Amino acid sequence: MAARAHLVKALAATGPICFRRCMTSGPDDRKERLAQALRDNLRRRKAQARAVTTEPPPAKPDPDR
Repeated sequence: MAARAHLVKALAATGPICFRRCMTSGPDDRKERLAQALRDNLRRRKAQARAVTTEPPPAKPDPDR
């Protein structure tokens, strides 16, 4: 077991590098995802703003009654 310890240590040292290289598709992909998320948020906020402005104002109580 001690004879293989150096192999385990070597693999453990290179694991994070491989993980980063294999699991990410690059900064361009991240930029595209962030840009899409910003566009989606903007659409959602605009829709919320339109919903607020298109609601009819609440009816005011008649002071004569």
